[in-house]
Amino acid sequence: MNTIGDKYIDLVRRSAASKQLGRDVEKGLSHAYMLVSPDRLGLDVLTDLFVAAASGVEDAYRRVCSGTLTDVITLPENDGKVTVRDIDFLTETAYITPTELDRKFYVISFGETMNEAAQNKLLKTLEEPPSVTMIIIKTASESAMLPTVRSRCRIVELKPFALGELNEVIDLLYAGNTRLPVARAANRGMISEAERLISGEIYSEMYELVVDMLKNMRRSSDIARFASRILKYKDNIADILEYIELLLRDCFAVTAMKPYLALNEAGITDTREISKSYAPEVVIRIMPLLTRARSRLKLNGNAAGMVDELLFSMLEVKSKWK
Repeated sequence: MNTIGDKYIDLVRRSAASKQLGRDVEKGLSHAYMLVSPDRLGLDVLTDLFVAAASGVEDAYRRVCSGTLTDVITLPENDGKVTVRDIDFLTETAYITPTELDRKFYVISFGETMNEAAQNKLLKTLEEPPSVTMIIIKTASESAMLPTVRSRCRIVELKPFALGELNEVIDLLYAGNTRLPVARAANRGMISEAERLISGEIYSEMYELVVDMLKNMRRSSDIARFASRILKYKDNIADILEYIELLLRDCFAVTAMKPYLALNEAGITDTREISKSYAPEVVIRIMPLLTRARSRLKLNGNAAGMVDELLFSMLEVKSKWK
């Protein structure tokens, strides 16, 4: 059973996506669904709740999570890429009568990993769906799916949770955890992110590094030192960029005399100190630099060059507004 996801059932049930699927269970189900969200854990909980409700059997949620409902088939068997072989299995067995439920559920995880050949193989079954089968595609991105596949599915998006709602849950779950402030500040409304931040010491370390850098990077001679420290986390540079943006946005809130808008309430003392060096005009001009840094990182992966350019540019912006 997904015990991590169980902690967030009530939160997911309150989502617009869950309510939309609940209405379908009451009024009439489609033969195929595409459930969309980069929040992998949130999407897992949403799917399990939906399949349980649509199955119509007692104790369905527990049995879906534990994998003991024979007519609920998850593909691929192991976490990873969906292959043509997985889709072959689905198309070859989709017309077989269910053994326990009124219909069979094929749940395709990591739909965004399906190549064009696999999606085209699936398309025929989506076009001529057997009455005894429902296909559910979970994907981090709707755009990763072919238009022909999308058009034959009912698309339901799980949007990021309101920060106040998600933070209320993780406050109750992890009161006293030293990583809680970072998890509250940087989860972006996603259950997966909150759990990742809570469970990994590395994220707290990176956050503290960013705080130190924003407080103490004052001259060009400081850049090499901080760049070297950042590059120790070369596989998590994107997270570091998120933390820089988060802290600078909070600085903007503080200098605008609206500290209640700061996302990281627990780190408000650090934010006040950092804001002395980052006036609103500075923050406004640094934000496009972060967007450019993300693009560079995604396009060519040259982390060292990107980090050097970003830190020099940030320092240049600061010096112009002193």
